[in-house]
Amino acid sequence: MPPAASTHHLSKSFSPPGGGEPTVVLHDLTLDVPSGGMTAIVGPSGSGKSTLLFCLSGLEKPSAGEVTLLGKPLSRMPRTQLARLFRDEVGFVFQSYNLVPYLSAEDNVLLPATLAGRRKDRGLVKRTLSGFGLDGKARQVVSTMSSGEQQRVALARAITARPRIIFADEPTGALDSATSSLVLDTLRSLADENHAVVMVTHDLDAACRADRVAVVRDGRLVAQVQATTPTELLTLLRSTGEAA
Repeated sequence: MPPAASTHHLSKSFSPPGGGEPTVVLHDLTLDVPSGGMTAIVGPSGSGKSTLLFCLSGLEKPSAGEVTLLGKPLSRMPRTQLARLFRDEVGFVFQSYNLVPYLSAEDNVLLPATLAGRRKDRGLVKRTLSGFGLDGKARQVVSTMSSGEQQRVALARAITARPRIIFADEPTGALDSATSSLVLDTLRSLADENHAVVMVTHDLDAACRADRVAVVRDGRLVAQVQATTPTELLTLLRSTGEAA
């Protein structure tokens, strides 16, 4: 099957607000994300991991190169078509949650269906929230929830529509170990059901839950490995750092 997402000779630069020399964040990077399973993207802080994720998902426009998402070249896709693709086939889980603070947990999870004009299955939403340990909190306004509860609401919103691909940027970065395990278990189960999951993480234990790991350093893809252990991955990170 074709990749769920791919980049070919991708570069990304950011220009300072006041002008001046652009900062190059990604350099001539080529990467394929399989149509099923979990791919983790790791690397030091400032290596370009999140920028790569945002470019892969269509949230950032590359400075050069091509990005294809679910078989569609993003450079040739009108905004309205891209919005429908996000709404119907792509899920996002961000460290900042991106919830609507004045809505309830239930209404946040239902937001994609509301925007799409689809039937709202409140029973499914309540069961999903309950599965994340939020039983009885469906009607609670999310701004009154803890960070861990908000992250679980965000994950419930991302998976309820059963998207073909899910992008997760540091999904466990601000969570306790129990909540982190719940989030990772959910992402892993989606990958096992042949959804594509792309996760940026600093957590080597989390990365080793993936089927494949892409190592990014200084905006370049320096290694790709299949399922590995935290010790092996740490050794690889150190060796690629020395090579750089």
